[in-house]
Amino acid sequence: MEGRVVFISCYCDTSEKIEVLSKNLDILESTGVKTFLFSGLPLPEYIQERSSFSFVTEENPILKWPDKSTIYWSLINTPKGTVRISNVVPDYGYAHLNQIKRFSEMITSYDFDQVFYMIYDTVLGKYEMEFLTNFTGTRFHPFQRPDRLDSFYPIGLHLFGVEKKDIVKISSSISLEEYCKDFSNPESFFEQKIVIPNGFSVGSEIVSDWIYYYSENSSLSHSPSKKIDFTVIRDYYSSSDPLKIFIWKVCEGFNEDVSLIVNGRHITCNLFELINIGCAYSEINSISLIVGNEFFDMSKIMGSISQSSIDFI
Repeated sequence: MEGRVVFISCYCDTSEKIEVLSKNLDILESTGVKTFLFSGLPLPEYIQERSSFSFVTEENPILKWPDKSTIYWSLINTPKGTVRISNVVPDYGYAHLNQIKRFSEMITSYDFDQVFYMIYDTVLGKYEMEFLTNFTGTRFHPFQRPDRLDSFYPIGLHLFGVEKKDIVKISSSISLEEYCKDFSNPESFFEQKIVIPNGFSVGSEIVSDWIYYYSENSSLSHSPSKKIDFTVIRDYYSSSDPLKIFIWKVCEGFNEDVSLIVNGRHITCNLFELINIGCAYSEINSISLIVGNEFFDMSKIMGSISQSSIDFI
């Protein structure tokens, strides 16, 4: 079975992501290349039927605090002064590396001589299509989101091609132990552990993506409402301390009441003030947010919060 196959790493948990994946499948189908969907979530049947291979796995190793995570922080100006907010979020990088490793181990049992790796939302423009159809050997590309100059990576994982003889060099180099040692993201891991040691070629063309995960300060906000941004303050190391909430941004013209219902108890949340929820993390049985006429169950969001802090400047 000589020929080309494109591995597509997926975790499509919204209709927007499914739509982007579907459009990229349209583009790839026009070239006659075979595709291999590798997903951490079930995909719609009509999506799976359009791919040559479809593999769904429950294996999705997301790393959490205190083992490994990413810390975001920012100085935020409010009408009542400046605050510094930090928030720890899970590390999703190894989940992607693990998909690459598992696929690489599987695909070596087939006879494909050209194997491409991409993410479901990679922008497939003129250059990318030429790369997929005129393969000249193992090559990686830098990555950058067009709206964020600080998102440049010398080695990106959104599109690269590998000769069959090089696949084992990739799969054998990926390990959780090595990733957790010194690397803050999967891109730097690939650069330092795979691309540089093996002398792999790096193209000059920058690859980008369609879905932007973080807008300004979104990595700091725990709010499910588009009207307000807030951070729930939790000290991981002081498990008995009550949680607090601080609303630090509201939409233009906002003039609605905000409140929480915690274990059946109603708590009014004043804007730009630190509000004591009155319960430790382990004591919360139910928690809901009310913003004007909007109602949100906060249980799932609360379960994702590991460590966050606030300092008044």
